[in-house]
Amino acid sequence: MRVGMAVNDPWTRIDEAEASGVEVELLRSFAEELGAEAVFAQGTVPELLEAAKQGEVDVVVGGFTDASPGVREQQEAGMTRPYLT
Repeated sequence: MRVGMAVNDPWTRIDEAEASGVEVELLRSFAEELGAEAVFAQGTVPELLEAAKQGEVDVVVGGFTDASPGVREQQEAGMTRPYLT
């Protein structure tokens, strides 16, 4: 599973060149359930949304909010319901 990741602590971060954070762990667990391996690629929100449109990544994470570029316009990505408070 190709995961595009925008760094946004505590949801997503890079610790010693390794992806970590709440959403990273959720995606790793999801990939494991699918029998896949999550491979993370870092970028900006606009870069990652474009990569998703082009089929270069399967999912994008980064602790997005309704104020995140591409998300706030509700044209490039949608929001999930909160899963952690």
